[in-house]
Amino acid sequence: MNLRDTHTLRLTPIAMGIFALACLSCGGVTSLDSTPVDPGSSNGLPSPSASTVGTGLGPMPTGSTTGTAPTAPTGPAPSGTSTSMPMPDPASWPQLPPPGCSGGEAVAQLPAVVAERMAQLIWGGSADEPLLARVRGLSPYTAGNLGCLAREMLVDRRARGGIRKFYMAWLDLNRKPNESYVDPKLVPEFSPLLLDSARIATERFIEHVFFEGTGTLRELLLAPYAFSAPALDLVYGRQSTPGELTQHYFRGEDRQGIFTQAYFLMTRSTASHGSPTQRGLSVVTSAHCFSSPVPPAGVRANATIGDQGTTRTAYDELYANPVCMSCHVFAGKPGYAFEHFDVLGRFRSTENGFPVDTRTEVPALPVSLPDSAGNAGGFRAVNGAVDWMNYISSSLAGRQCHAAHWLAYARTFDTDSQHYRELWLTPDREAIEYVTARTHLADQMDLRELVVAITETKWFVQ
Repeated sequence: MNLRDTHTLRLTPIAMGIFALACLSCGGVTSLDSTPVDPGSSNGLPSPSASTVGTGLGPMPTGSTTGTAPTAPTGPAPSGTSTSMPMPDPASWPQLPPPGCSGGEAVAQLPAVVAERMAQLIWGGSADEPLLARVRGLSPYTAGNLGCLAREMLVDRRARGGIRKFYMAWLDLNRKPNESYVDPKLVPEFSPLLLDSARIATERFIEHVFFEGTGTLRELLLAPYAFSAPALDLVYGRQSTPGELTQHYFRGEDRQGIFTQAYFLMTRSTASHGSPTQRGLSVVTSAHCFSSPVPPAGVRANATIGDQGTTRTAYDELYANPVCMSCHVFAGKPGYAFEHFDVLGRFRSTENGFPVDTRTEVPALPVSLPDSAGNAGGFRAVNGAVDWMNYISSSLAGRQCHAAHWLAYARTFDTDSQHYRELWLTPDREAIEYVTARTHLADQMDLRELVVAITETKWFVQ
């Protein structure tokens, strides 16, 4: 099957189409994940055609792609104990229909408080008078009516900024925006322009997934495309149109989803090389909801990479220190899954003439997050970033973790606060079970209905 690898999208507003119509109906639930799946796609995600860019509908376009297939690693598998946690069949996961505009429990919270929370959650700003009037006028004043109002708010253009605000804060959890340690003296290709371009491209990716694509967690983690500007062409090995963001498809590069894009990888690097520690810890925190041990004071955080080995071999030497191992078994070693990507996020199959090895182990997810007392225990073997993202997106606990971050944000609106960290680490059982059941469609998690479902919970309005 031949696949074309680029679509050009101008930096102008794009109509929300079918999703807008579904939201404006505000009655019952309309499946937002009914897009036909390209039978040639290995990740179960649809890809836009040339005639439907901006809606996420239609089969993958014909044409050609570029990209180097990764070299299969040789040698023994990673050492350690790999525990495959029992994973329930998605068909057995609980499902709940929406309560309907007149359904759900009565809301006790004052309309002014509810309106402000909804504006912060969906629009990323304060409530205006029209929104306050809408909340005051809801009759009956029920959770179901709040959910229907939330669908209308998602159609408003302000929602794009609000959704970007959450996901960029989630992506930069425990970090400052645009925080990168790459030294231009050691990596001459790096520049502030490159980093800014990478951030803008990731913001566009978030918008596309949520509003124009399938709007699912699976697409967020496994979409086989990224957006690029000419400044990023040296990272992605593609040719982008000046003044525009170009959507590029990737095949055979282990590059799928938000965690394999230039911004994430570039901001999880040291002065001269990619950091398995930073990359692994970020995913374990944001997508597993695990808390890594605090490293001892004075411990050297970075390995020295010579020309006689790879980043992995240098970090293996660093992690061999027993003092380091207690932390890095949960953070650094999982980061080996990203070894196909260098300091800037460029794909590679070799480093210093040696094949890179992306086989590693990640902390095993529990069967269900609320039933887990901290980390589940044990590890899960993965081979590369895509394998890891498949594991997260197909896990009930992985979806519950994503919901936990959204629920924590719905209370704090500040991902840097200690309260936010406490809330995602110990999520409210009733709220997380409700929103996970409400957003379960087939084998995917509907992110748009996730936002709606949050507004229907006691957690949000109490």
